[in-house]
Amino acid sequence: MLGWIGKDIWVILISKLLGAKVVIHMRAGHFRRNYEQSNKVFKTIIKWVLNRTDYNLAQSPSLAKQYRGLVKDESKIDYVYNMIDSEKYFSNNSEYNQNKIFFLGHLSHAKGYCDILKVIPEVVREFPDTMFCFAGTMIVEERNVFFNEVDGTAINYTNPNMVYKNHIENKYDRNYMYLGKLNEKEKIEWLNKSNIFILPSYSEGFSMSVLEAIAMAKPIITTPVGALKDVLIPNENAVLVHPGDIEAIKDAILKILRDKSFRKQLADNNKILRKDFTVEVNSQKYKNLFKKLI
Repeated sequence: MLGWIGKDIWVILISKLLGAKVVIHMRAGHFRRNYEQSNKVFKTIIKWVLNRTDYNLAQSPSLAKQYRGLVKDESKIDYVYNMIDSEKYFSNNSEYNQNKIFFLGHLSHAKGYCDILKVIPEVVREFPDTMFCFAGTMIVEERNVFFNEVDGTAINYTNPNMVYKNHIENKYDRNYMYLGKLNEKEKIEWLNKSNIFILPSYSEGFSMSVLEAIAMAKPIITTPVGALKDVLIPNENAVLVHPGDIEAIKDAILKILRDKSFRKQLADNNKILRKDFTVEVNSQKYKNLFKKLI
C-alpha cells in the first residue's frame, strides 16, 4: 500500500496529466488482499486511479481477477505472462544421476525455506546422498507476505536461522549447501545440474525462478499460488503442494527421487511448456496492445 500511495498513483496521474497513455502491469499475487484490508480512503484513491489507466495487465488469468470490481471497463483488463530468454535458459540434460535439489529465492519462511529444512532429515534417511542446495538472500524478518495465498490463513512465521539450528546444524550439514546470491551464469549452471527444483512459496506473483526451472526442463515442486496455478498442470509439469504442508513436501521429493520415469515425464513436459514464455511470443502481445492504444 505504501508503494501505491507513495509512488505509483503519482506516476500514473502525472503521466495522464501530460497526455500519455498508461499501461500498468501488476506484479503481485496479494494486491487484492492488501486492498481489501486497507482503509476506505486508500480504497477510494486506488480504485479511482485504476480507472484512469488505459490498460490494466496482470501476469496470468487468475492474477488478472484482482482487478475485477475495481476497474469498471473489463475490456481494459488482460494479462501477459513473464518471458524468458529461451536461448540462455536451455538444457538437454535429461539424466538425473545425482540427487541435487535446488532452491532459488529469498531464504525466508514465506518462500517455504523453513518448510524444506524440516523435511531434510526424513528425505536423507531414504536417500542419504541427497544434497539440498539453497541460493538467494536470507530474510529473517518478513516484510511483505503475511498470508497463505491458498487458504487465506495468517502465516505463523519462524526464524530461518532457528529452524536451521533445530533441524540441520551438526546433524545434516553434509546434506545442506548454501550457495549465496548467484549471478545469471551461476544460476543457469546450478539449474542445469540439479535433479529437482523446489520453491514451496506461500504467495507469488509469477515466480521467475520457477519459470527459469521450466525453461531448463526441470522436475518442479512448488505451490498453486499466483500465476503458477494457471501455467502448471499437477503431475504433468510439477508436483503442487499446499503451502506449509510439510508432509506433502516430503512426499513430493521422495516421489520424484524414487521414480525415474516420473522425473523424465515432468522434464519432457516442461520442454514443451517453455515455448509459451519465450521473448518472441510475449513481446508480440505487448506490441499488439500498444498498437491498439496508439
